[in-house]
Amino acid sequence: MPIPAAVIAIGVAVGTAALPAIPKVIEKVSEAAAKSHEKRQSWIRVPNVVGAKLCDAQSSLTTVGLNYLSIIVKPKREYNKYKTDTVIKSSHKADIKVDPTTTVNLYYITQDIIDESKRLAAEHEIKKANYQKERQEKMENLHHRTKSSLQKIRIKRKNVM
Repeated sequence: MPIPAAVIAIGVAVGTAALPAIPKVIEKVSEAAAKSHEKRQSWIRVPNVVGAKLCDAQSSLTTVGLNYLSIIVKPKREYNKYKTDTVIKSSHKADIKVDPTTTVNLYYITQDIIDESKRLAAEHEIKKANYQKERQEKMENLHHRTKSSLQKIRIKRKNVM
């Protein structure tokens, strides 16, 4: 369906009326981009703190001008091999730039958490061993039943012949 001439005329009129505003819009966008770029120039690179002692991680963040919050992790069996007061993870990846007002969360481990993690790991190993034992017993039982069934079939074959 063709576009009516009146609609085309209105579109041209609106477009022509908007032309003087375009330079102002471009100027505003350019100013906003410049402010954003200027702000990013003051951003701080996050140091690598994962695996470090908590006090060293805190010191590294303070040195570059970032705030931090230290949080004790919850026990997990994979934490059983860490050393006390080690930073397990951080809320921000190393080497990214962040606003100077950013607070970096440091997730660290205590001896109590390590002990509980060791208990969880040992408990998991026991469950794993029990599961493997049960599975082995089921396989042996199945093997025995299969062998017994095959013997019965052979006996029936002999009797039929």
